[in-house]
Amino acid sequence: MSSSEASPSTSSQSGWLPFQCPACFELFRARRHRLQQIGKCPGCQAPVRLLDPLPETSSPSRVSPEKGNADREGGADRSPQSQAQENEAPKPVRKYRHGAARLDEKLDWEDDPQEESGGIPWKAIFGSVLGLAILAVGAAYMVKSYSKPKPNHQSLSLIETDEDLARIEETLALTQNKMKQEVDDTAEEAMKQFSEFDIPLVGERVMNFISAKTFEEQSKFSRNPEQTLAIMREFYRKNTFEPLGFRKFEERKISYLDPFISSTVQLDDFTYKPIVVEKVGDKYFIDWESWVGYCAVSVEQLQKEQPKEPVEVRVVVNNQDYYNYEFHDDKKWKSYRLSFRSSDQALWGYVERGSELHEKIEDDFTSSMILSVAYPEKVRSQSQVFIMDHITGGWVRGLQK
Repeated sequence: MSSSEASPSTSSQSGWLPFQCPACFELFRARRHRLQQIGKCPGCQAPVRLLDPLPETSSPSRVSPEKGNADREGGADRSPQSQAQENEAPKPVRKYRHGAARLDEKLDWEDDPQEESGGIPWKAIFGSVLGLAILAVGAAYMVKSYSKPKPNHQSLSLIETDEDLARIEETLALTQNKMKQEVDDTAEEAMKQFSEFDIPLVGERVMNFISAKTFEEQSKFSRNPEQTLAIMREFYRKNTFEPLGFRKFEERKISYLDPFISSTVQLDDFTYKPIVVEKVGDKYFIDWESWVGYCAVSVEQLQKEQPKEPVEVRVVVNNQDYYNYEFHDDKKWKSYRLSFRSSDQALWGYVERGSELHEKIEDDFTSSMILSVAYPEKVRSQSQVFIMDHITGGWVRGLQK
């Protein structure tokens, strides 16, 4: 047998092949002569047996099955043209997997009720765990199904024992158990919160609140009844109280943030509206201020009086690019449109870019906020105000702990 037949060609030994880690699914590549060896994944450092890829995933330089077999079996030298084609073959693209979303995200009490998710997605969570378990079992089976590699003294930091294969299986099992434990802990916490609330009683209190014929009657079912009644009297001097009519309390859309729960109600006109209930002892009270979007001063009154001292407002905050008059410098100011629930009028609020207050507003994951605003000393527009403070995300006081 000639020397060219006794050993593979240099090009076939130095060619690159794509591989995937069975533990973290990292994509990487290795030299062809490393086949049947065990190396460490560059992503998670887990031991990985370098198995020969299937023909359809091999390098494009294999022109035909016959030629590929000849190269593997006889080690025939390839022509310079073949070697060039193999060296120019596209290399596998390295991809990365991103972590799953947190299960304990904060609750946004003011989201559009039509878009609420309805609580913890049980099917999605358990489906994900089952899928990971299937992938783990499949990866372990593939590793065990191949024979033990032959020793290769040229390999560096390679592990070639059955003990290392067992370590791979143990790593996969630990990952699977950790995911299952996280799901179980989340489910246990949700069930604990659910058991602490008397949902039928909550629904009854919500129905009585919405069905009330007068605001005096409605105040009995509101948070801090005496204080709220005084605020209601002032509010309804300028606004008309209209019973909305109750149709249904959405028990399936309840979200929990002890001692509050949030859901939606369907009114007589078939519209939906978000509602927040606080648990005090064994009783439940509705947050009237967030229900009506209460502001001590209406937007029309703000535009007329143009107060220089801070005034609290419940508004929906949206990013906008409007710069004029005192706030014409868009390098210095960041503008927001401030919308009110009870009016079509809006204000333009401004905060200094890069300030702590600017970062606080940007970091708020809600669009509904309680802010304090004030007019500049020299007023040139009745709709442009300073944002003086970010009091809370959402429209419910005491919600954030």
